[in-house]
Amino acid sequence: MKTEKQLENEIEKLKEELASKRPPWYERYIKRSSFINGFMFCMVISSVVAIAQVVTKPHTFSSGTVISAAEVNANFDTLYTRINQINSGFIAELSSNFAITCDNPSMQAGTIETVPFDDDSSKNDGGVYNNASGIFTAPKSGYYWFIWDISFSGMKTSFYYKINGAFDSTNYMVNWSSYGKETRVIKLNMGDTLTFAADCDSSMGPANDSVVAGSYYGVLLM
Repeated sequence: MKTEKQLENEIEKLKEELASKRPPWYERYIKRSSFINGFMFCMVISSVVAIAQVVTKPHTFSSGTVISAAEVNANFDTLYTRINQINSGFIAELSSNFAITCDNPSMQAGTIETVPFDDDSSKNDGGVYNNASGIFTAPKSGYYWFIWDISFSGMKTSFYYKINGAFDSTNYMVNWSSYGKETRVIKLNMGDTLTFAADCDSSMGPANDSVVAGSYYGVLLM
């Protein structure tokens, strides 16, 4: 009866004999098969993600072609970028005593001026809101839910949304009190810009009234 060690030696010997009889292309075939299996798994994952976001791959591969790492990386970089763009929520707030004054040359009575908020970078997903310009850029097409609230002192003030720089007559509010809050669901296409704007009527109150606080929220619904 053979010992365990003898059996192990015979198994190793059989492995060596089998390896010596393999054709030269065998190892390359095994490596490529493993790579293709892994690649196909990743493409299945990509197709699942595409349900939520259409992804156009820069390179298409066919059977028997040589695949470079750069081409594969380019495909995955495209997918990575599109997944990140799905996030589009942001929260922004006004600085204390942020001025909207009717006697300020940049805020003339009867004109519509953009109100820039100070974004909370930890909640400005994807950097879709620019706090310097006050512009929100839609990362994808869909319906967006926007909420703002703002405090000011005393005079009649009108608040608007501007889409791609144009006044949106369907989304505005006129306030006679010192506090205003509004909620809107707005349909935007990918790349559309939206700004929150205001104008004031100096005849309705002191010329140097100013905004003292406020916040502005946005999130993609679908």
